[in-house]
Amino acid sequence: MKKIRETLDAQSAKDGKTYLLTIAAGAGSSYAANTELNVIHQYVDYIQLMTYDIHGSWESMTGMNAPLYRDPESGFTWEWSVQDTVNLYLNKGVTSSFQKSVY
Repeated sequence: MKKIRETLDAQSAKDGKTYLLTIAAGAGSSYAANTELNVIHQYVDYIQLMTYDIHGSWESMTGMNAPLYRDPESGFTWEWSVQDTVNLYLNKGVTSSFQKSVY
């Protein structure tokens, strides 16, 4: 990511155009555990959290596919939410507001 960011910035200096570097990142803790989120965020303009499919066809009970918050009364043995994903990223060092300009 660092090299890509440097290359995009060098090209921007040459032609005056803006080049965004973005990623689509997994919502689960296994993705966060295997990714240097505290490093990556300084090179990207946006991180899109893929919070869809938190629940899905692999479960025996139907649930919201991207619940904003946990529902302790849902009946799921494993519960996760969009809020949990955001908190996970914040706890892994991703800042809540990027220092880069929004284009």
